[in-house]
Amino acid sequence: MNDNQQLQELKQQFHPYVPMLTLLSSALGAAVPLYILSFQRRGGITDDDIARVQSYLEDLTAHGDDLYFRSRKRGETAHRFDQVAEIIAVISFSLGGITVFGLHFETRPWRAQTQHTSFLKHRRIGLRSVQRHMWWGCILNRSNLFFCGVIGTIYEITHFTL
Repeated sequence: MNDNQQLQELKQQFHPYVPMLTLLSSALGAAVPLYILSFQRRGGITDDDIARVQSYLEDLTAHGDDLYFRSRKRGETAHRFDQVAEIIAVISFSLGGITVFGLHFETRPWRAQTQHTSFLKHRRIGLRSVQRHMWWGCILNRSNLFFCGVIGTIYEITHFTL
């Protein structure tokens, strides 16, 4: 099977997810800048922000499918979405930012920010390799496109790079 045939096969398998991913991408495009703005108004991200984002991993790992399918509990799906938006906003403060769902978020550091931003600059190589890992995770795991791709990347960034 050549590359063109494999690409067509992947497109057919991901076809049901395309409208949902487009909607999710649009929603994140509106929510993430609001989180970034709130962090910037405070002077940037802190160690507490990173610890909070790391605490989301267990919750998202167990209930990440709430982003695809509405949860039976009221507000659970919105809570998962907010967690993902906040994680992306925190990662956007790293050098190179983060690209997800065709959107790129990169927040340039202000002078008022603490040492944490300079600490992230020294980890540039790790962020690039993790971003590649995210997209390969999306392609290789056909059953759960968004969840495994994004959570795999966030897990690597928060436990390896940060």
